[in-house]
Amino acid sequence: MLPHSLSDDDRPASRRTWAVPAARPGWSQIVVLANHAAHVVPATAAPRLRFVPLDDEVREPDDRFARDGLWPLCHDVGLTPAFRTADFTAYRDANRQAATAVLADIHAPALLVVQDHRLALVPHYLRALGSDHALVTFWPLPWPRPRPLSRCPWAPELLRSLLASHIVGFQTHEDRANFLTTIEALDGTVVDALQGRVAFGDHHTAVRVYPAGVEPPTDGASRHPVGACRALVRRQLGLDEDTRLIVGVDRLDDTQGLDDKVCAVERLLATRPGAHARVVFLQIATPRPEPTEHDRAAADRLRVTVTRVNARGNGAEHPAIVLREALPDGVDLPTLARAADVWYVGSLHDGMHLGAKAFVAARDDERGVLVLSEGAGAARQLRAALIIDPRRTDQAAQALERALAMSAGEQATRMRVLRANVASFDAAWWGRQIVNDVRLERPGPG
Repeated sequence: MLPHSLSDDDRPASRRTWAVPAARPGWSQIVVLANHAAHVVPATAAPRLRFVPLDDEVREPDDRFARDGLWPLCHDVGLTPAFRTADFTAYRDANRQAATAVLADIHAPALLVVQDHRLALVPHYLRALGSDHALVTFWPLPWPRPRPLSRCPWAPELLRSLLASHIVGFQTHEDRANFLTTIEALDGTVVDALQGRVAFGDHHTAVRVYPAGVEPPTDGASRHPVGACRALVRRQLGLDEDTRLIVGVDRLDDTQGLDDKVCAVERLLATRPGAHARVVFLQIATPRPEPTEHDRAAADRLRVTVTRVNARGNGAEHPAIVLREALPDGVDLPTLARAADVWYVGSLHDGMHLGAKAFVAARDDERGVLVLSEGAGAARQLRAALIIDPRRTDQAAQALERALAMSAGEQATRMRVLRANVASFDAAWWGRQIVNDVRLERPGPG
């Protein structure tokens, strides 16, 4: 899976590659539920996509609960979640409708994978409707600590629904630990934190870690040469071919630390005389389809900061910071990744940030430097990156300066380690781990 933007927290599962072992334990199909859709993979056919129909009047309030409540609850960046009874009622209805629609289309034992915080009640409704299919819930967002979670009036209902799954998966071990700690306070549960198992009534749930991956790195045979990518991107931006390019690709919201990233670049430019003429930071900040009030405020702050920093260029031929909502014309994400000297991820709190892995996967030339926030789940795996505290502007600026000055030899050494990790834990590995773990939990059909 190679994301075209941003982060993976709300990425649809249709882009994820499933490498299913040939001998499946009696399943006729795998059904992945995400973003209001059921992606059905039959046993002997190419994947087909079937959308779960949701009435417009249900979809919008449903998204409000997930967007205004669950999203800020799970991202520890100082936002206050909004929990409204009407929104949760609609969320319940939409989840019930999704579960009903999926079961109506399954007529033989299947593996069901729920991968969307908008569908957290689907496991409960699947069981309530009599489903005995193997069921996995993968939670793509960070999982909050117990105290923040207690702000949600319906937290116990959400937790009981997740425990209706045979397996609950998370991006990081920290998220898994937070979930298990939370579950310990839920009446009727017995938690084995060491084994990652929860007993709830007569049902047992395994709690596992499945860090999401991208498509594996390739040898570059199907890609444009790095030189051509560099020339294309710089031409589209009106830059000289020798301009050093720092790139960031993120959602436009408060979780991505965009203002802090610009301030770090400002600090970098202040410590490098003449750098305004030689270094450019391209920040792709893609707004959500329905921005929240917080998103709009973040966008306003970002534009003000970028304008202030660029004003210090003192007549430079081009602005030091280029802010765009979409990729340049004719440029896809792999091309942009191959054109970058530095890939800058400054997430304050993110489930994984697959964009970091996509950058690594694109760099078969073993060049380029990844500057990666410790707030991104990817930092737990990509230790050969330059890891930063995204809120410490001076530290981030020093990391950017080190990245721009890094020798070709050190770049290659680091990139080989990064690419080995991305190749080992790619999208296919993600699917295999889930399937293999379900085999252990549910060895018989279904």
